[in-house]
Amino acid sequence: MKTIYVIVLFLSIVLLDANGQIIIPADTTVCGGTTLVVSASVDSLLPDSTYYTVDTIPFAPEPFTNGVSVSPNLSDDQFFGPFNIGFEFSFYDSVYTQFYVGTNGWMGFEPTPNSNYDSWRIDTIPSLFNDVGSPIPRSCIMPCWRDWHTGTALNPFITYKQLGVAPFRRLVVEWSTTLYGCSNNLGYFQAVIYESTNIIDNHLINVPFCMVWPPVGAGMPGGGVQAIQNTDASKYVVVPGRNDTPWAAYNESWRFSPQGLGPNTAINWLDANMQLIADTALLSQVMNGSTTLYCELTTWASTFIDSLNVEVWSYDTLLQEINEMKCYGDEALATVLVDNAMGAVFFDYSWYDVNGVQLSSAQSANSYDEILISEPGLYYANVTDSLSCNSLQMIFNIIEPDSLHSNPVITDVQSATLPGEINPQISGGTPPYDYLWSTGETV
Repeated sequence: MKTIYVIVLFLSIVLLDANGQIIIPADTTVCGGTTLVVSASVDSLLPDSTYYTVDTIPFAPEPFTNGVSVSPNLSDDQFFGPFNIGFEFSFYDSVYTQFYVGTNGWMGFEPTPNSNYDSWRIDTIPSLFNDVGSPIPRSCIMPCWRDWHTGTALNPFITYKQLGVAPFRRLVVEWSTTLYGCSNNLGYFQAVIYESTNIIDNHLINVPFCMVWPPVGAGMPGGGVQAIQNTDASKYVVVPGRNDTPWAAYNESWRFSPQGLGPNTAINWLDANMQLIADTALLSQVMNGSTTLYCELTTWASTFIDSLNVEVWSYDTLLQEINEMKCYGDEALATVLVDNAMGAVFFDYSWYDVNGVQLSSAQSANSYDEILISEPGLYYANVTDSLSCNSLQMIFNIIEPDSLHSNPVITDVQSATLPGEINPQISGGTPPYDYLWSTGETV
């Protein structure tokens, strides 16, 4: 009897960080000829930050009170940090616990490679450097990146504070400053990041612009950026119309919302040669040999991949060997052999007589088993592998020779020229026979 199985595995792929770790079940072993059905899915419970959208939300700023100052001595074009966020925050597939703040209206999760200098020259994003080669903030949130001058503002401050209770805390960073070149134009705005949901809010209480700064030739007069950008400027989202253009905002709130894997997400299955075998999350594959399958997850910006090793167990034939009984009352050695075995199979061997009485049983990695049989008759060897892929039976017919008999024919001596003769006429046992003649003498 041969049994065909359909094995169903459900794979949960979890993107944990920028390395794109995929969690799938441990390597598995299946029966030869099995239809392996594998389903892959993305863990929807994990707050992901691969892709963002931005929209306006009802104006609801946090109170401008009780913040911790980033520095007691604010001056122009600086950034400060790192400071502790107070919780883990996922931003463009990386998890951060600290942040930095720039006086020119940005907060980020890594410093610009320019000591503590925050360049005043604004430029369009995506970019890592402005038009004069100075670094642009990266891994950053820009509620209003503009040339602010905290060194001349009336009672300027840049503060931060944590509000709420875990697991839904939020960090608020707020600026009270003035524009370089237009010292009477005061700006008040906030950036807020949320625990668990990884949402980003901008609250623009009063954001003016200054058309006399920067001067022509040194950037866009009145230019400012409201956006987010990842560490290498390969991913970004800009509020429409606010990418190094002169714009103002009053009593506005904007939200950057993580959207999981984003558009154009695909899950593919590949064979051991990295060739496509299924372009959906569901793979149905007949397994005729051990192999490695690969699951590939492609998003709008990244590709993640992991492997599933599948070992296939298979066998389809039994053979037999019998060292038969040579004499009456002897024993026969019966051996059952598994042929065409594939994979590291363990076998269950069971021996039965013709009446169904079990004589022995054993589990072994060997592809054979044997038993000594002392009585003639029919015997059965049942072989099942440890996965119950196959269950085969071999019948042994054990024959016992008759006991050895002699019915001699004796012819007496007739004369000196006609000797006598003895013909032993042997039967039973197993021919050919060996004869030892004696006159009965003893030594």
